[in-house]
Amino acid sequence: MVSRWIMPALDRLAFTCFVAVLGAIVFLYGVAVGEYKCFPYTWLERTVHAVILSLEPNRPHHLTAAEYDFDGARVHDRDAISPGVTLITGYWPESDWAPGIRVIDVDGNVLHAWDVDPSRIWPDSPHDDHTAGTKNVRGNYVHGTYLFPNGDVLLNIEYLGLVRMNAGGEVVWKLPLRTHHSITRDEDGNFWVCGTKWLERRRADDRRRAEEYSLEVPVTEDFAVKVSPEGKVLREISLLDALHRSGQGELLGEPPLTGDILHTNDVEPLPTALADAFPAFNAGDLLISCREINTIFVLDPETERIKWLSRSGIQQHDPDFLPDGTIQVFDNRRPWYGGSRIFRIHPADGTIYVDYPHDPHTDFLTMAGGKAQRLPGGNLLITEARRGRVFEVDRDGRLVWEWVAPLYGDDLVPEVLEGTRYPLSPEQVTAWSQ
Repeated sequence: MVSRWIMPALDRLAFTCFVAVLGAIVFLYGVAVGEYKCFPYTWLERTVHAVILSLEPNRPHHLTAAEYDFDGARVHDRDAISPGVTLITGYWPESDWAPGIRVIDVDGNVLHAWDVDPSRIWPDSPHDDHTAGTKNVRGNYVHGTYLFPNGDVLLNIEYLGLVRMNAGGEVVWKLPLRTHHSITRDEDGNFWVCGTKWLERRRADDRRRAEEYSLEVPVTEDFAVKVSPEGKVLREISLLDALHRSGQGELLGEPPLTGDILHTNDVEPLPTALADAFPAFNAGDLLISCREINTIFVLDPETERIKWLSRSGIQQHDPDFLPDGTIQVFDNRRPWYGGSRIFRIHPADGTIYVDYPHDPHTDFLTMAGGKAQRLPGGNLLITEARRGRVFEVDRDGRLVWEWVAPLYGDDLVPEVLEGTRYPLSPEQVTAWSQ
């Protein structure tokens, strides 16, 4: 009698425990998928993106709940603001939420605008991999840019291609490589950008390439790409080769690896003017950031070997060589680490100096994206990407200026991938339209 009652109860308890454990495993794996972009993140991202675009084709790529109770510019200390105009990449209601670029003055007035519709620049995808057709859509976005003095602008349409437009918004040339993230001009007038190729199962050469490093297709191979001002590819350096050639292949993790394994987001050459401040490096060495392995490193472009690396950030962006011999890093981090931060690291001994925020209770966070520009006089211009905000602080971390993207709907804000200050006057910018 007792056993007939106990055994079913134990069976129910065991089943309940099994369901609870299974639920916990599913939950934890879901967290891991979102955090580490493991399988099936890429497939889910493409599927969700396609569904959203089919329902709302003009919807910006990434929307989050608004953190700030205003939009446009706020001036907190006009005398402390570093001079110049600010270039911002984002989505704009006046163009029906198309991606584009604006140059604004200190009060937020738009001085010049470029609307960038990827579906018009490339009506047909120039790529033939499994993501073809998902990037030449209005919902894609402009990431890195470079503004020429005559009003031309060089821009990356993320993972679609590199485009040069004139001040009137006409395409001067376009390069159908899967370029993305930052654009940096070198001393010769050429540009370094990030490039990516998908290695896929249907191509024998891709399978052989992946097998060299025990990778599982589909998988990305990232490159540092040098491009002329006329749009000609001058150099491609495989970062996968560079890591293994330098004995750093273990940074990728345990094979088999698949998907977006590096997610390179910055390539910047060391200028001659700063080379003396970095005795271990040479002018022209490349400073590179790879988000997925939480690593920045300096690469000799001649030997294609790594000279130095650091893993002091978490999914970091936008490292920069500074005149004092340190490297500035936008450290995205996570809420449980206290939010994002801007720090400098000394390559010689690894010493870290946190430049922002000074107050550990400051609410500053972007889980992805981000940029920090060191301005003349020591101010910092910071792009808080996922919150749609660009702001400027002085050396003491005091807020002197900020700009927030316009609301999409009642309470959502689109991401802003870049805010960059240029030493131009408003009159110089408005002259481009005359």
